[in-house]
Order: sequence, then C-alpha cells, then structure tokens
Amino acid sequence: MTDRRSPAWRLLILIIGAIALLGLVAAAACNDDDGGDDGSGDPAATMDDFDGGEGDDGNGDGGGDSLAELAAFGGDYDSYTGKVTYDITDFSTGDGAGLTGVTSMTIYQKNGSSRLDISNSDDDIIFISTPDASYLCSGGSDCLKYAADDELAGAAVSIFSGLFSADSINRSIDDIPAGLDFDVTSETIAGLDATCFKATGDLDPGQAGDESSEFCFSDGGLLLRLAFEGADQSSIFEATSASEDVLDSDFDPPYPVIDLGDLGDIFQP
Repeated sequence: MTDRRSPAWRLLILIIGAIALLGLVAAAACNDDDGGDDGSGDPAATMDDFDGGEGDDGNGDGGGDSLAELAAFGGDYDSYTGKVTYDITDFSTGDGAGLTGVTSMTIYQKNGSSRLDISNSDDDIIFISTPDASYLCSGGSDCLKYAADDELAGAAVSIFSGLFSADSINRSIDDIPAGLDFDVTSETIAGLDATCFKATGDLDPGQAGDESSEFCFSDGGLLLRLAFEGADQSSIFEATSASEDVLDSDFDPPYPVIDLGDLGDIFQP
C-alpha cells in the first residue's frame, strides 16, 4: 500500500526513527563493551553560502513554480561547513505521547567529518564520524571507538549521513502532491534569512480535515525548519543557532576512549 502521509511528516518520522536506531546502536555497543584527522574532498561550502536573500513573499498558486523553487533549495546541503542546532518539539501521536523524547540535536560538519549530538529525556548521545574511525559516546563517561570498516559503525554512518542529505530532502519534496496551495514567505531563522514553503491540503488521508507541511531553507539549501500540522499529529524541527565556527577538535571524542579493536586482542592466543 502506498504511504500517502505528509512528505514532511514522513521525513520527520525518518529522522526520529534514525535517532532511535542510533540509540540502539549505542546500547548494543555498551553490551559489547561489558563483554581525528580532517577528511579530503571537494571544497566545502561555508555558512556564508547559506545566508539567504529576501525570498518571495506571497501565495503560490499550487502550480509548478513554487514546487520547482522549493526543490531547487536542497542541492548544496551535503557540502556545508558549519554547526547547526535544532530544537525538536511536539512529536506526538493522537494521545499526546512523545515518540522518542528527543528535545534537541546539533550537527557539526567539516571536510568529510561529521558529529551528531542528541539530547533526549533519558540520555545524551554523541556520534562522531571521521575518515579514520567512528566514535559513539553515551552517558557522559566514555566513547567507544570503531574502525572505519566496522559493520556496526558503518550502519550508523549510513543512517546518520542519510538523515540530512540533499537526496532525502528532495525525495520528500518530490512526494508533495500536485495542485496544492503554497504560501511562500520570508523569515529569519537561527539568524539566517529563510524562504519558507507551506503546503496545505489533504496531505494525510488518515487524518480528518486538511493538514499542512512546511519546509524552510536558506538560499544555499540548509534546512532550517521542517513542520507538520494535523488534527492528530504535529511536530516542529527548527534550527535555533547556526555557525561556521567548527574546530578540528570538535571531532575529537570528548570522553576517554575504549577501542573495540583492542578488545578483540584479548581473545588472541
């Protein structure tokens, strides 16, 4: 059966699902325990590249122009250098129960290295990915180090890198039904000029009445807000701060490191 839920809502579900899976990876790593350098590649965009312009105020007609403009914003997301903090609010089901308890997350990215800090009601999790190794830190006490070719770390890297890729964002945009009304507005979010596209209509046949999905981007394609509003479900994922001040040391593990590769030597004769 085709999933006809709101594109914004499905992307939000992907985000929180991946966060939850990262939590499971952290738990599995801790159970196993009981038993970096800059990358290279194409020149990265800086936060200056994401400082948007005025945008176009007004209402779209539901035709191709607003949708095409929205789709054009996602292309440079993968290459930015910066640190962005997002607040996550009102993830809820019909009975008001929170889905993950996640309240905020911060993404660091620079020269092929990435870091994700997650805060939730139970614990804080830090995931660091560099070209040489990956680190998973939980509980504020230690960090587990995985080799770059470790299968468990590789799965987490795939989840992490897929969360906020231009491809995943644009796939969600492509799923917006044709013929919807768009409001296109300009706002300032996290100190950056943002262009916001809000689609309203029958986005989720499983809910009564109309729903709305909103995507807000800076000019360079940095996602600044993702929101869904419906009768039974609502959520907001919004940037609260953005900076290009990312240090190489931000990708160093903040706590003592337990190298899982070294643990394997225990079982060697």
